[in-house]
Amino acid sequence: MLLDTNLFCPICKRQLLINPTEVRCTTCQTSYPLLADCIPVLTPNPTETITRNYIEYTEYHRIQPAQQRANLLPTAYTHRPAAANTLSVAYAHNATLVEEIISSLLTHVTVASLTSFILHPPTRRTKYLFDSRYLYRDWSGLPESEAEIALIMRHLLPRLPATGPILFLGAGLGRIACEVAARREAVYAIDNSVAMGYLYNKAIAEPIEFYDINFKNIERAEQLAIRYSTNERLVNPIGKKNLTYIIGSAANLPFPDKYFAAIVSVYFTDVLPLSAYIGEISRTLADSAAFIHYGPLEYHFDNPSQMLALDELIDTFRLHRLELQEQDKVASTHCKSPVSGGYKLYTNWIMSFRKEVSDETLTADTVISIEQSILFSLSGQITNSSCQVSASIGSSQERNFEVNEALIEILKLLDGTTNFRGILQRISTTHGSIDNIFEAQLSSILVTLKQKGFLQFHNPGAAPSNRKIDHF
Repeated sequence: MLLDTNLFCPICKRQLLINPTEVRCTTCQTSYPLLADCIPVLTPNPTETITRNYIEYTEYHRIQPAQQRANLLPTAYTHRPAAANTLSVAYAHNATLVEEIISSLLTHVTVASLTSFILHPPTRRTKYLFDSRYLYRDWSGLPESEAEIALIMRHLLPRLPATGPILFLGAGLGRIACEVAARREAVYAIDNSVAMGYLYNKAIAEPIEFYDINFKNIERAEQLAIRYSTNERLVNPIGKKNLTYIIGSAANLPFPDKYFAAIVSVYFTDVLPLSAYIGEISRTLADSAAFIHYGPLEYHFDNPSQMLALDELIDTFRLHRLELQEQDKVASTHCKSPVSGGYKLYTNWIMSFRKEVSDETLTADTVISIEQSILFSLSGQITNSSCQVSASIGSSQERNFEVNEALIEILKLLDGTTNFRGILQRISTTHGSIDNIFEAQLSSILVTLKQKGFLQFHNPGAAPSNRKIDHF
């Protein structure tokens, strides 16, 4: 699995130092663990996240251990000994997957973190710990599951941009994100569940055998617990290569401003109150980029005041400069059991929102001109072993401030006729390929210079002015 270098610290929003054994922020010195040695846990308090999950899964395993169930089943099922045996085997096998998750967390748990957790237990608990339905929906290859995946992809792909990084919120076991990653160059998946992250990583590496347990609406007793296996043939090697999976929160995305060409929510928009994360969507979406929603509004939290009607949800997006572009709906099942006669049929709304471009924003088509003459100076010192150069810019109205010397050369490219895309192409021609991080950082610098009155932005159709850059 790809571990992308374009990841930012969720605490101080600085780029992370990434190597095969460590993810670390050199600014705030926070170290982020790698679950299963490859999935970074990028939450504001990664130690608390790991410890909380370790304790919750340990409690889940202790309260409902396979052996305890096995001991009780013969008593409860005296008239159905075959059913008791089937359930005992199924529970015991599924428990081994929970044990694997616990083991992967234990390597990052310390005595200090356990003590802190006991003394200061969190008020929030993980709502969903283990659910085998997503294993057979995403990776079993069963006809019912593949039909659900195909329907989602049929509505999702035409709405995605052809280029640029894409983020999937609440990515779960990663099948949808992996399918898109096979067709796009840079795809990210984020989920707050360590179980989802662990099982995704396991599913793309090797088959996972698991039991689906059904007590209701089955025709034959043998369908009480059915053994399935994930299908490794579903794992597209291109998607596996192009997808970066992260444990993290939609309310604190570990990415720079204006980074994504699209953010996608498939069965996630109703998992958290929209107010908790819509600010992060707006922050990390590039101008004119898309937010795509697919799913119902079932709402999986307890605060009814945050359970928005569809029109209220659209209005909330509009308040954050995300305008509805198109709307559709389709009915479908969700994680339908291959054997149960009972299932839910959801009305899934499909909506595409576009982030509006304001006068202060910079897009690829924005023409940049110099509003007032920029005065700059270069000074430095050369010795036998080093060359140190400092640069500053200023104007008759604005005091001087230090900048990177490379910015002076970039400012000389602003001729009042070339758009931002053309500027980036000129830089690339001279200095080699540039990445999204450089583009985002340069964009932020140019916006700052505009706000200080040095530059002027012109969207297509506006007449640019042209001032000169002078040496002082």
